[in-house]
Amino acid sequence: MEVNYETLITSLPAEVTYHDRKKSVLPRKYVQREGNLRLFVPPYLIDSVAEVLRNHGFKDLRLTFHKGEKYSLSKKLLKIWELHVRIFSNGFIDAHFEINRDFLEHLHYPTLSIRSFRYL
Repeated sequence: MEVNYETLITSLPAEVTYHDRKKSVLPRKYVQREGNLRLFVPPYLIDSVAEVLRNHGFKDLRLTFHKGEKYSLSKKLLKIWELHVRIFSNGFIDAHFEINRDFLEHLHYPTLSIRSFRYL
């Protein structure tokens, strides 16, 4: 099987469940806008989440651009990509794909915004 290393497909939910257990179907344009969808875990679980990610191959990062996160972890994927996860003390989790740190392009290439995705 041939692997295309330039293609990443992000699957995003159409239906979400809120903290109060209510559900809603989100419009496609809302889902596509970066920053609108964030994972949330109760703040008392963030240390456990970080540990689970470490146990699955994520490494702690020293950051150039600190955004207030408690944990910044990354994992290399495929040949050139890296998944960067930021976990904040309030329980929110942000993630994006970027060129991995082994390549000089990491410094100048923008993070991968959601352009190609599956709307589930």
